[in-house]
Amino acid sequence: MPLAANDYTNKVKSQEKATAKMSQLMAENLPKSTALLIVAGYTSQAVGGDGSVSLESALLAEEIFKKSPIQTQIIKGEAGLHSLLHENSTVDCRIGQFLWSVPQTKLKN
Repeated sequence: MPLAANDYTNKVKSQEKATAKMSQLMAENLPKSTALLIVAGYTSQAVGGDGSVSLESALLAEEIFKKSPIQTQIIKGEAGLHSLLHENSTVDCRIGQFLWSVPQTKLKN
């Protein structure tokens, strides 16, 4: 399975078709029991996302993988900048909860 839509571009000659095809393949091949965590940033209505990825694009996985268990975390404001999400303690706590069911209070200490 390809890792990026660009892997299909030469075959279908359209980035939009390539992205759709890749999404379809991922949805078909991912076990339905695989839990997913979407982390997205939203800095302002003017930006519409985290400065690199639109919120709409980030949340597209909810539609693509609608048969899989999905959890979503949206970080709003300045802390939601794409380049800051990996340094965000809320994101760290959320990932810990998702992966290991760690209570939030334990991660903050």
